[in-house]
Amino acid sequence: MFIVETRGEPATQRYVEIVDAQTRILVVTMIELISPSNKIGGPGQRLYLAKRDEAFAAYVNTVEIDLTRAGDRLSILPVLAQVYPPPTYVGCVRRATRHDQVAVYLMRLAEPLKPIRIPLRKTDEDVILHLQPLIAQAYDRGRYGNLDYTRPLNPPARADEAALIERLVKERGERAGQPL
Repeated sequence: MFIVETRGEPATQRYVEIVDAQTRILVVTMIELISPSNKIGGPGQRLYLAKRDEAFAAYVNTVEIDLTRAGDRLSILPVLAQVYPPPTYVGCVRRATRHDQVAVYLMRLAEPLKPIRIPLRKTDEDVILHLQPLIAQAYDRGRYGNLDYTRPLNPPARADEAALIERLVKERGERAGQPL
């Protein structure tokens, strides 16, 4: 059994820690939802990198999920420099015993978000985090269907993604309330 504790730092720094239920202290896995401030040089990025280094030093599994487009992703995930074209979204998993290896989940705009394997203790099986249903639920509950999807994106979409977005907006037209 595990206890999941959420600890909010500043509003831009959200993460989940999975804690061993027996000790109620030992952090097993940290799941970080990357924010733009994590990817822009400055205090937010320094805070994030220090927290991640602390997790590595403590042999904590780390899961980084970046569903944002703003900021410099390579500044915190240099392993992605080898990936072309760059993914729209990404998940990276480092196991406590192998922080030198990174499982990378590339997620393109044209595809549903991929499930991510979340490592727990060495003796436990991974659990699967299904991102797409969570995003769909957030979309529904957050009333994002009311947004004007014809407005230019900030930051702008890459050319290949812009064409896809334009096509989807046209297809969905009056079907407002449908996630892209």
